[in-house]
Amino acid sequence: MFDSLLKSANLGKRLTTHCEFFAAIDTLRYIGYRNKHRSGTLKERSLNLEINSMLNKTPGIQSVLVSLTVSTLLSLVNIQSAQAVNIAVVDSGINHAVLGGVLEAGGYDFVNDDSDASDDSANQHGTSAGHVAINSGSSITLTSIKSFDPSFNTSTQILDNSFNYIATLDGVQVIAHTGASISSTSVSALQNAANSGSGKIIVFQAGNFAGANPAGDAQQVAALDGLGIVAGGQDYSATNLAGNMKDFYIVAPTRALISDLNGTSMATPRIAAAAGTVLGNHPFLSPRQVVQILFQSADDLGEPGVDAVYGHGALNLTNALNQVGAGTIPTDTGGSGGGGGGGGGAGAAALILGGGWAYTYFKKDKVLKKTLIIDSFGRAFNFDLSRNVSVRDDSKPSIFALMSDQKSDITRVPLKNRGVKNGNDGQPIDSITFAFVNKQEVTPNLRAAFDSKFDSNISFLHNAQGVNSSYSMALNADLSTNFGALSFAGDKQQQPKIRFFSNDLFTTPVMGYSSQGSSFQYGWGKDDVNRRLGVSVIDDQAEHGHQSNSVLYETSLEKENYRMGFQVGALVEQGSLLGGSSDSVLGVENTSTYYLGLNGAYNVTDDISLLGGFFQGVSTVEESKNSLLTDFSTIRTEGYAVGMLMDNLFTSKGSMGLSYSSPLQTTGGSATLTLPVSQDTRTGTIGFESTGLSFENGDQEKIFEAYYNYEVNRNNNIFTHFSYTKNPTSEPEANLEKAVFFGWKRNF
Repeated sequence: MFDSLLKSANLGKRLTTHCEFFAAIDTLRYIGYRNKHRSGTLKERSLNLEINSMLNKTPGIQSVLVSLTVSTLLSLVNIQSAQAVNIAVVDSGINHAVLGGVLEAGGYDFVNDDSDASDDSANQHGTSAGHVAINSGSSITLTSIKSFDPSFNTSTQILDNSFNYIATLDGVQVIAHTGASISSTSVSALQNAANSGSGKIIVFQAGNFAGANPAGDAQQVAALDGLGIVAGGQDYSATNLAGNMKDFYIVAPTRALISDLNGTSMATPRIAAAAGTVLGNHPFLSPRQVVQILFQSADDLGEPGVDAVYGHGALNLTNALNQVGAGTIPTDTGGSGGGGGGGGGAGAAALILGGGWAYTYFKKDKVLKKTLIIDSFGRAFNFDLSRNVSVRDDSKPSIFALMSDQKSDITRVPLKNRGVKNGNDGQPIDSITFAFVNKQEVTPNLRAAFDSKFDSNISFLHNAQGVNSSYSMALNADLSTNFGALSFAGDKQQQPKIRFFSNDLFTTPVMGYSSQGSSFQYGWGKDDVNRRLGVSVIDDQAEHGHQSNSVLYETSLEKENYRMGFQVGALVEQGSLLGGSSDSVLGVENTSTYYLGLNGAYNVTDDISLLGGFFQGVSTVEESKNSLLTDFSTIRTEGYAVGMLMDNLFTSKGSMGLSYSSPLQTTGGSATLTLPVSQDTRTGTIGFESTGLSFENGDQEKIFEAYYNYEVNRNNNIFTHFSYTKNPTSEPEANLEKAVFFGWKRNF
């Protein structure tokens, strides 16, 4: 793109004069406008290389270009259809022969009291300042206000007349007060100019006296209620420092471009041009917002934060033209949801999709790329929603999931045996057993351990003359494993169970999308029929921004060698959709899902068990007013899994598991996705585009898993796990995903 711009600007030829060079830069700038390149799309490094190659073809220009920073040149090309902004230059006048093409009518000579505001100073001070302005921003025009004579003398009366006159010029939006440090303008005249019309930004020269504080009129900036900026010199030893005006002070380069002038009077038009460029690109901004954008986007220098030397730091127009502050994604209801930082960096938990509907979302890849994000000042920038989200896919291979289950230790302690012995096997028929399951990781402090890392499960099991009852309570522990086929087949395993990534399809998906909550279960049964009732309350806002409540009922027929179970349950999510994050533009008010499930297990031998599970669900959604998702129909979900567990494989201490599954995903339903895709830069109004979402998933994710676990001795356990995923929802561009894990568990 940049090569074509250089060719169009005819910059490949040798440029012999300053005027030719700057004419070429202007050509480059306007080509940038015509091509409407959005701000933030060019990288500063690549542009710098192009500029260097251009300089090699232009001997004698290098020293002039030093004052035209890369950031400034980047802004010249990177502007999108900027509106012209007029800057009034309060100086010694402007030479029409040099800058006549950008001078607006209305200039005035308050020194000689006539309409000829041309520059008759020996060093062409005003002309140099105007030239810096038009070459430091985009779509800048100038109004010449001659307030200093050729020797740079002036008076309070002349200055008051100048600023009161500027107050009557509706077209002026920025004022470059390049002689502020030797001026004594009345506060009322400055306020009159600043507050006229919709407001005018006044940029004050700090002074070239190496003082600790800005001089002259720059001391009045605090009286302008956010409409003033003090311009200091960057890498200029004579500059007056920020001092008592540090909250209004930034620095910029100090060299002129067509003369040998050097000082804060040349930093002033650079900052004024930056303000005009920001305002021209987003005319809906207020002048006070523009001032804050320049302050907040400046490169911090010296001590961290605002300091008495550099104030807010160095002017950075590239930063100012890009996102400043936190980003939000606007919604068609007038609200906004959590977004990401400039160029990426979405809020950590703000944009998380539930794996069950990720495929539906990513099918709209082309539309998602057109999304806009607005910064803290309401300016819109491109934000690719197909790349700035993460998928919460609990079936995705993870070494952390494997290690988590390896850390589990189960201890069962008989508390009470009474009654007669069973005459056939000699086992007690009336007993109470206490079981404690603990998972604990190393944490930096005790509070962190209890907040998220300390998992405990306390169970009470009661067997009384053919009537079995159990009570289970859990804190930050997954009790779903007490349900379904795995709870039956797994009990036959001698080795600690290794988790399948599709584990919930062998147990139940109804208990929620996280173990970071509290659960209670009650089980009862007689003879071969067992029943379980479970409830859970989940709140893992810190990790995924998810809250849910659930209730599950299961009844099962259990014989010595097989089990058949039926489940019915309800899961209510607050703010999220099928496991995604809440309080985001992809969130909902709540989702209510009702599940039916079948599961079974068959112990072929004492060492081999077959198991399976099948679930279907229907979800109803209550829309959120600040979401991109609306008009939901009933959503259908489905998932299944089959597997085999083998003990004593190859050795008496080895166990193996195989499974093939299709994780719980959407199979039907619809919604509307309404995305922000345009902004009227003159009014700030956001334009939206709606597209339909179909939750029918033709390419269901399929996972094959295999693990082998070997107990070396009592304290050492090694294991390996392999998974092969087709059409992974977490990686929409990948057709296949493979993962192999190896682990070693050591008890100390």
